[in-house]
Amino acid sequence: MGMEWRLGVDMHEGDDIMDGITFEQVLTMAECNEPEIDEGAMTRCFGRLMEQRAEDACFVMERNLAAMTAMARRLRGG
Repeated sequence: MGMEWRLGVDMHEGDDIMDGITFEQVLTMAECNEPEIDEGAMTRCFGRLMEQRAEDACFVMERNLAAMTAMARRLRGG
């Protein structure tokens, strides 16, 4: 059974919505996917990783908007 990506189910308030990107990930992506390694290749790889992370973060947000809204209202006292 996979993750549900739901706050209060398998995610907690302190969990990251967006995963970080390491230098190693950019370097590995460039090494494996770029025919020529130059500054442009590094920039492209970083951009692709950012796009992937942003897509994942949007998915997590959409799955949790109702729960997050309810939690924020409770925190405010309403």
